[in-house]
Amino acid sequence: MTQSRRPDESIFVGRDGELARMRAAAEAALAGRPAVIGVDGPPGIGKSALLREFGRRCGDFRTVAIAAFPDEADLPSSLISQLALALRTAGGAPNWARIAAEGDPVAVGLALLEALSGAAAESPVLLLVDDLQQADRESTVVLRFLVRRLVADRVCVVASTDRWAGPGERSALIGAAGSESVALTGLDLADLSRLVQRYLGLDGAARDDVAARLAQWTSGNPTMAWALLTDQRWVTGPDATAPTGWDDALRAIVGRLPADCRAAVDALSVLSSPADVPTLLAVAGVEDTAGDVIEPLAAAHLVRRTGTDSVQFVNPALGDAAARTLDARTRRRLHAAAARVSTDTGGRLAHLVAARAGVDPALAGALHAEAGVEVRAGNLVRAGQYTLWAAEAAADERDRAAMLAETVRLLVQAGRSRAALDIAGRVEALPPTWQRDEALALLAFSRGEPATARQLLDHAERACPADARARIAIETAVLAVVLFDGDDAVRASAQARALSDRPEIDRLAVATGAFGRAIVEGPTAALAELDHLPAPPALCAEHDLTGLTFRGMLRGVVGRFDDAIADLTVAARRREATRVAVFGVTAHIHLSWCQSVVGLWEASAQTLAVATELADVYGRPYDHAALRSASAVGLALHGDTAAARLELAESVRRSAHADFLGPTFHQVLARATIAWSDGAFGEVIAQLTPLLERPTDRPRVDLFALWWLPVLADAQVVTGRSGEAAATIDRLAAVEGVAGSMRDTAVAWLRGRLARRLGDPAAAMTILTEAVDHPGFAVRQNLYTGLVLRALGDAQYETGNRAAARGSFESAIRTLDRMGLVPLADRTRRRLGQLFAEPEPAGPRTVLDGLTSKEREVAALVGRGWTNPEIAKSLFVSSKTVEYHLRNVFIKLDLTGRRQLRNLLQG
Repeated sequence: MTQSRRPDESIFVGRDGELARMRAAAEAALAGRPAVIGVDGPPGIGKSALLREFGRRCGDFRTVAIAAFPDEADLPSSLISQLALALRTAGGAPNWARIAAEGDPVAVGLALLEALSGAAAESPVLLLVDDLQQADRESTVVLRFLVRRLVADRVCVVASTDRWAGPGERSALIGAAGSESVALTGLDLADLSRLVQRYLGLDGAARDDVAARLAQWTSGNPTMAWALLTDQRWVTGPDATAPTGWDDALRAIVGRLPADCRAAVDALSVLSSPADVPTLLAVAGVEDTAGDVIEPLAAAHLVRRTGTDSVQFVNPALGDAAARTLDARTRRRLHAAAARVSTDTGGRLAHLVAARAGVDPALAGALHAEAGVEVRAGNLVRAGQYTLWAAEAAADERDRAAMLAETVRLLVQAGRSRAALDIAGRVEALPPTWQRDEALALLAFSRGEPATARQLLDHAERACPADARARIAIETAVLAVVLFDGDDAVRASAQARALSDRPEIDRLAVATGAFGRAIVEGPTAALAELDHLPAPPALCAEHDLTGLTFRGMLRGVVGRFDDAIADLTVAARRREATRVAVFGVTAHIHLSWCQSVVGLWEASAQTLAVATELADVYGRPYDHAALRSASAVGLALHGDTAAARLELAESVRRSAHADFLGPTFHQVLARATIAWSDGAFGEVIAQLTPLLERPTDRPRVDLFALWWLPVLADAQVVTGRSGEAAATIDRLAAVEGVAGSMRDTAVAWLRGRLARRLGDPAAAMTILTEAVDHPGFAVRQNLYTGLVLRALGDAQYETGNRAAARGSFESAIRTLDRMGLVPLADRTRRRLGQLFAEPEPAGPRTVLDGLTSKEREVAALVGRGWTNPEIAKSLFVSSKTVEYHLRNVFIKLDLTGRRQLRNLLQG
């Protein structure tokens, strides 16, 4: 019988077709077309081996390999911290501690994007990401953000996973243009025969007999086949026995090893993977002076070395099987031993928790104390985990209930709503207390049910002790803002300020109180309450970010769009994980709206895309409802009503369980905008008229009147409802706003339209001419600027001034094209052709018409005098990507540099 020998990882068989497809994708990356390759399949199928083999064969790439581990799935940014370290080693990444301290996945993603792009400029990069399904959610979001923004970088990303979360999750990383998906199945009989021949040295009938048994017993799973090949008694001779699964195979293999090896396998199953060998041996209670412990495990293909002094199971499935074979007593003993040798506080506490056999008041106290340390350090996720462990170890029922409720509060504050909802059943089973009511309120808030949450907080407020009243009051104020109950927001905010001396509560209360006043009295009064914020938004302190968000929202409401965009951009970018939970992605939603009304369509869409990624991790269902509705509005105004309807349908799906009218309001606006873009003016009226008649949501309707009143009035004018249109226009004119801003432009457009409808084009021309002559008209370009020019052209034509009419129509077309209002621009172009009996002009309509949307956006910002780094930060791309787009712009427009481009655009 041929003697078995140690597995050699260079023995790799099969997968020729898969490797060829992967190499073809990688060739595109060498040419500057980034590639993304997804490798998936069940545990043990050889994904990790395929990634290693592919890396070995790609010698023309610089390989950066990272891997996710199951014990780090709850450790924020653990996977991408490996990427940052690898890029720093390659000389490409800035200081990781500074990046991670920002906490914002967007900021982290941008920093890593710059680093990866910079490394790829020197040498093509092959980024291998193993076991992506085990990654922490922050890392998943950052990787998705990074991969989507690789444009002209010589980067090939290969990610493996054994269970995609679903089509949406898979397509988020694997499914973009230029990607390749590789699904692994078991090795076929021919590949298994080659494996047997190369590993055991068998040939002919003996080889084929062993390969047939492996195919029958393992279904071609290469990891299990390797394990069985370590001892020929498994696969040769009359006594060969088929394993019934991973657990059976592991027990049989380990059972033939010495006792010290078996102890090391048990110890490795409770340690982090990979584990350093000295720690492993200490936990196992064995010595390995002659290599008689680790070497047999490697020879049995159970573990592999990952460094000079660390090992891990060759496959997570083996580690899971090893953990399942432990009895409870042995598991607790090993965790206790691991706690004694652990030098990391978090790891030591985790092992102590796992070693616990019952209630342990001392451990509960230690865990709760450490949670307090983490709270003061701002690490709310870890604090929540420690508090949950403390609750499970506590002996006193009241302490257990209070800690469980505190866990919910910490997780919700940290934006981990899903983790909080995971323990909802345990909270619901608690005896009635004010803490239980508060926790249930926060859980309802996480589910997108703020009305229910508000009722539960009322119960908590009546029974809570004095030291909790400030917290309950500020939670009430937040819910009142979400529900648009202005009076309650003002009352609860004042109460929170009176009861608390904590700066974070005080500043949040100032913000919610100001917004409550905006709901009751209007935006101008509320803006006065936010005067304490510094004029440059970048100087705002962390505790004032919510106030900055509200100041930006209200500035947008009154038409101060440049100021609003400045405020909201800073607020959106500085939303760290621990603060995103307070008002979700509100800053992003309103930033997107402000960007869209001034014609920054690509920037608006980018803002929504980033917000959607953040909402996947930190958001609530109604955040998604507002985001998808806003996306639908933008798509409709941009001319893609089919895509807009899909976004609207997703908005409705996401908000199915909402118990307040906020999502409905956004969806009504989206339906009306789609109808308006399609010219279905009767449907516009059917959607928007109820907003005038629905008192339950009147504050929201009134505050955001500028969002929808112009569309309703226009539909009323077109359908001949002149009296209703006049009343709607008067209502719009009464909305608070800056003189000459979007409100006044929209009012002039509508009054001019109405005057023409009533047969008085001269009056229309007077109204519209005054609007165009206003000093702010050319400066404060907005959604309705081009429509005013178009309406003026109609009035001029009807009063006999044909030359002026042609000029107004042409100015309107240029304005609408520049702002991306495709349907409106096309209608204006057709109107010009009808009036002057001219065919629609062919070819480019503006100097930028031959560019892609991203090239147009980069060119426009260069025209404003922005630098490449400023553009990269604004568009959430790398500087290399900006350079790539700018080179294309110069080539397409036959320009030699930035100065020529600026002169062209400014001219």
